[in-house]
Amino acid sequence: AQRMVRQVLWKLARSPAPHFKSDGQVALRNYIGRLSVTEALMYTLTPRISSIVGAELVPTYSYPVINFPGAELTRHTDRPACEVTATLTILNEPEEIWPIFVEENGIAHQIDLNAGDLAIYDGISHPHWREPQAEGHYNISVFYQYVVVGGPFEEWHKRELTAHPELMALYAPAPLRALFPKP
Repeated sequence: AQRMVRQVLWKLARSPAPHFKSDGQVALRNYIGRLSVTEALMYTLTPRISSIVGAELVPTYSYPVINFPGAELTRHTDRPACEVTATLTILNEPEEIWPIFVEENGIAHQIDLNAGDLAIYDGISHPHWREPQAEGHYNISVFYQYVVVGGPFEEWHKRELTAHPELMALYAPAPLRALFPKP
C-alpha cells in the first residue's frame, strides 16, 4: 500500500499545478486533498495505531502533502481533529532524512523518518516542527489524524460539522468508529 501511495503522490507531484493547493501553514508545501488511497490506508492503519496508543481512535482525515526545497514547519500544536497524529514519510528525494521534532516536557525529540517510516504523537499537547528543508530536496508525507473515542475531542466533529457544513470535504464523521469493533 505504501508503494501505491508513493506512486500516486509522486505522479501528482510531477503533474500540472491544479492538483495542488497551498495550505497556508507552510509556504513551500502544497497539499493534494483527500485521496481515496490515503483515506483507505488511514482506515487500514486505525486498529494498529489504536493498539499502539492504547485507546480506540476515530479517524478524522488524511492530509497528503509535498514539501518543496526550503519548506519549514514552524513550531505549533494542532487543532482538535489531530489529537493523535501519525506522520508517514512517503518519499525523501534525494534519500536524505528530513526530521520532525516533537517536544515533550520541554525536551525536543528528533524523529528521523525514512520513506515508509511512521511517527505517532499527540498533536494537540506536544509542539512539533520541521526545520527548513535543504535546497534540492523534496519530501512527500501523509498526516493521518485521529481523535480518541470517549475523549474530549470525539464530539468535535458533530459541533464543527453542524456549524460549518463546508468542512464535510475535510473531516469524516465520528460514527466511522463502527467500522472498527473492539477486538
